[in-house]
Amino acid sequence: MIGATFYGVFFVGVALLARCLRSDVLCGIVSSPFGLTNSFTIALLGTPIVWIVAGSLVAGAQSRTRRILLLILMGVHYGSIAFILKEPTVFDD
Repeated sequence: MIGATFYGVFFVGVALLARCLRSDVLCGIVSSPFGLTNSFTIALLGTPIVWIVAGSLVAGAQSRTRRILLLILMGVHYGSIAFILKEPTVFDD
């Protein structure tokens, strides 16, 4: 759980760095699916939530239910990236 928290905080740092470099695409990608809201604030706050939940599911991967939930979460995460990168959004350069 602690590792997942650091992972989420790391991605918040990546998103803020991308924002400073005027490249919001990276922020939209790491915050997926929260990037679908087209709000940088919600995406920034949602980033650690996604990765903390993913990390806690990985930590309990012995359970079949947790593995299925992890696959669903990652499917939603990667599936929504295509919609985030589609123009026009807040996250396109």
